[in-house]
Amino acid sequence: MAHSMKRIRKAVLPVAGLGTRFLPATKAVPKEMLCVVDRPVVQHVVDDARAAGIEHFVFVTGRNKAVIEDHFDIAYELNQTLESRQKTKELEALAKDQFAAGRTSFTRQQEPLGLGHAVWCAREIVGDEPFAVILPDMLSRGSMAQMIGAYEKHGHRGLEADWNALCDPIAAAAVFAAHAPVHRSTPLDVTLQVQLPAEEVQSRFDSGLLAVIRQLDAEALSQSMPIIFHDPLTAAAIFDDELCRFERGRVEVGPEGRTHWHPDADGPHEVAFAVDVERYFREHLSLID
Repeated sequence: MAHSMKRIRKAVLPVAGLGTRFLPATKAVPKEMLCVVDRPVVQHVVDDARAAGIEHFVFVTGRNKAVIEDHFDIAYELNQTLESRQKTKELEALAKDQFAAGRTSFTRQQEPLGLGHAVWCAREIVGDEPFAVILPDMLSRGSMAQMIGAYEKHGHRGLEADWNALCDPIAAAAVFAAHAPVHRSTPLDVTLQVQLPAEEVQSRFDSGLLAVIRQLDAEALSQSMPIIFHDPLTAAAIFDDELCRFERGRVEVGPEGRTHWHPDADGPHEVAFAVDVERYFREHLSLID
């Protein structure tokens, strides 16, 4: 690791979404607070990040999400009740999950303007240092430690899928303009090559956690729409330098969200122009099959 490279200490968690995919369960309860066994989803995600060394958590909230802040705060009345009833085991469980003072921050995203805008809302809290973005409804085990390990091995090399530029050109332009030795991008015309027919997804994603993924895409599968692996491919490219063929240049984002590519051997951006589809399904999808 380069001596000048800062360690990743902070994580931004966008939790302002309405959770419409989970209705009616999320009508009154934020999707991040839905429980898996005896812990909310957001607690599982935080646990994984803390184990990877994340020290400061920045929650970007919205209306009706105060319960998330309450969850990570001290509940004095509950603690007093447990103490009076000598519920030692329960008190210890609460204390184990409790953050130290100053380890959490909460800011508001007043309007639902997308993921890029949510991260942008945390800019003053994050400051000028590298940080992680954690989607609080995406469960994983050890993935944050892997991501931080890749950062420590390869340095500050951002990844952004530039189909998001059309949805949020301001945030996309800020990402591509961010200071980094190399910035990798996996565009839509490449990720569209990595897809499975609905019938194959139905048969492969039929048990365990994968069954949950299948349920989330039930509407698309019922219409026999293929499932495209946008984000998984982008994530896999972090760890597998042979997965995609990247070319060096410079990306500019226009005000209308269109990206403009300028080949340049010394440019700050690497854009994927091809992907080894067979390698992806063999080496990466097979890990969760």
